[in-house]
Amino acid sequence: MRVLLISPNREVSPDPVYPLGLASLAAVLKAAGMTVKGSDLCFPPHWQAVLGQDLESFRPDCIGLSIRNIDNVTYPRSTAYLPFIKEVVDLCRFKSAAPIVVGGSGFTLLPEGVLDFLGADYGVVGEGERVFLDLLEQMARDRPSRPSAGGSPPGPSRDRIFTGEPIKELNSLPWPDREAFDAGVYREQGGLANVQSKRGCPFHCVYCTYPLIEGRKVRVREPIGVVREIQALVDRGLDYIFFVDNNFNFPEEQAEGICGEIIRQKVPVRWTAYVNPGFMTDRLGEAMKASGCAALEFGLDAASPAQLDALGKNFSLLQIREAARICRERDIPFCFSLLLGGPGETQATLEETLAQVEDLNPTAVICMTGIRVFPGTRLVEIAREEGLLPAGWNPLEPFFYLSSKVRDHLEGRLLDFSEVHPNWVFPGLGIDRLPGEAAKMHRLGLKGPLWVYLRPKKRRRGGPKHETG
Repeated sequence: MRVLLISPNREVSPDPVYPLGLASLAAVLKAAGMTVKGSDLCFPPHWQAVLGQDLESFRPDCIGLSIRNIDNVTYPRSTAYLPFIKEVVDLCRFKSAAPIVVGGSGFTLLPEGVLDFLGADYGVVGEGERVFLDLLEQMARDRPSRPSAGGSPPGPSRDRIFTGEPIKELNSLPWPDREAFDAGVYREQGGLANVQSKRGCPFHCVYCTYPLIEGRKVRVREPIGVVREIQALVDRGLDYIFFVDNNFNFPEEQAEGICGEIIRQKVPVRWTAYVNPGFMTDRLGEAMKASGCAALEFGLDAASPAQLDALGKNFSLLQIREAARICRERDIPFCFSLLLGGPGETQATLEETLAQVEDLNPTAVICMTGIRVFPGTRLVEIAREEGLLPAGWNPLEPFFYLSSKVRDHLEGRLLDFSEVHPNWVFPGLGIDRLPGEAAKMHRLGLKGPLWVYLRPKKRRRGGPKHETG
């Protein structure tokens, strides 16, 4: 069976993200004896020509399309991705009679609505490696037909959606097929080589979709296998790695195992990851530094104890301060990401978060205002209880929770704050130096996350802060 896998993600801010999920799927399908081709629409200016050529020359029996995100989850500058993906589906309909199967993390969050909007034939919710393979094998047996180009698939959407159960033994999966999508192009455009060492999130942040996508049970890969995959990437010249795990340092023994294997195998790699301040220790910090850790990003969301509790975070302000100390003593650049204006946010908690983070002096801070609401999270219940959720709300249309206690003055306060904090980024307010840093990095041949290259203003003695350089 001939399967065309399409990556329609064209978002390159703050950096382009390699389609790891599709590469993993390609490896599974090839191992099952199927012929697979990847069609990457991220960079071509004339994507229609690229996709059209792939459809005509490859002549697929089935088309798989992965949706990473529904929109950019940024308030108030929200950008919807589905209209473009609908154009992709329409071109596939025009050029091919092959059934179209949609999946990916974005699809998993809103499956029926997305399937209806796109007019695709089938959908895969959750982890797709095995359920998509089962669907293809069923197609090969039954040879399903669909209406000619431009037609609508038969039957209600819920009957055409298949759910993949969490894969318990991740070590049984082959490594992602880096030939299906060119990782070198992403490196040239500022992206990092990405690796997944675990799946699942057991925590209970009120807004988070990770448990909906990956489940709450954490499943890990053997550290030795993870590091062998990293060595293979280094051998291809991809020597700066980003771990895509929702929390790299939980469980702690898994993180220590990977760091230890990198050290033992003497892999010449630099890496970065998302980490949880609640599981940072001096021992782990030492192992991280020795294994090539070049930067860490902490998803704080807040630095006010009351607000941490309201958001369902599992760590304390003391642990945040300890994590900052561990990084600073080992000269590891670190970034804090914040979600301002969530449930329970008041002017007092806002000011406490700003003051605490400012005092810890991270390398950079990424601030989002408001929180995108998704079905299945506690946040949608909170918004409904507070009477904020619009009547007849369509989840495909972004709705952002913004606390009534700060709604009227939040933007003005942050605009003033940003004037003396150039290493703080506010994407939703248009205060974002990262694109400029990306251009600079490309000119100088630098690698790593863009925020590492942001610099705070220096202070004159006895005078106000001012920008340098």
